[in-house]
Amino acid sequence: MSEDGCCSNAVYLRDTADRLMLLAMALVFVGLIISTVGYVIPRDYQEHPGISAKESEAMNIYYAELSARLDICVVVGMALIAVGGLLTSAVFMKTVVCNQREREDDDVEIRAFRRLDSNSRDSRQSYGTVDNR
Repeated sequence: MSEDGCCSNAVYLRDTADRLMLLAMALVFVGLIISTVGYVIPRDYQEHPGISAKESEAMNIYYAELSARLDICVVVGMALIAVGGLLTSAVFMKTVVCNQREREDDDVEIRAFRRLDSNSRDSRQSYGTVDNR
């Protein structure tokens, strides 16, 4: 196992990775909901011929402000989706790097064991035999 602190505690790392992945998926889900709300709510005002000019102007101002707020909702939703995606990719990369290090550490241990095993096999084969060269 690696002792440099990056991947030394596998259980803690797995638990943290699971929590971060849940957080990332929640961010993406909330971002999708906020963006959907920003796109679904109607932004334009259909003028009615029976209302006064003051009321029409007030409605136009209201819908202009609403449109600006909905644009902000869409931008915030997209930002949450992006942060969730970045967090997901960071957790995946950390997991891949730690798994690769563990695999390399296991390979080093296996190679060391095989070397020791081959040295002991060589010594067993030559025990009690005479070389006739």
